[in-house]
Amino acid sequence: MKKFSGSCKCCEKQVRYSRMRQHYKTCKKYQEEYGDSCTVPSLKIYQESTGNSAHPTFKCPLCQETNFTRQRLLDHCNNRHVHQICPVVCPICLSLPWEVSNQVTRNFVDHLNVWHRFDYGEFMNLQLDEETQFQNAVEESCHVNF
Repeated sequence: MKKFSGSCKCCEKQVRYSRMRQHYKTCKKYQEEYGDSCTVPSLKIYQESTGNSAHPTFKCPLCQETNFTRQRLLDHCNNRHVHQICPVVCPICLSLPWEVSNQVTRNFVDHLNVWHRFDYGEFMNLQLDEETQFQNAVEESCHVNF
């Protein structure tokens, strides 16, 4: 990741992937599109244990209703808040190991539909950090037979 570069999705500047998150914190076009990195009061993440595993449940940052699974929060927001635009911190992002606690999104419903339509836990080991996840993906891609 430290060797590879890509373009910022907002300003098209070439940035190393290992520095992209830092770039987004200072990119004016990114901030206009996705929100400032201002501090927002922390949102409480509720943990609900069912059966043998713990499933995170979340509070809707738009109406404060609680105990939503990822899918139920997505459905709830698409049904009740689809036209509501206000800056909030995504409670699902906060629950991920690579969370950025002060990252604000201005359009929460769009954010949910782009970033949380699937459960990350089905595709990766959430106990590993982002750099390790990337390294594992690169190593696995080198072993795939075409």
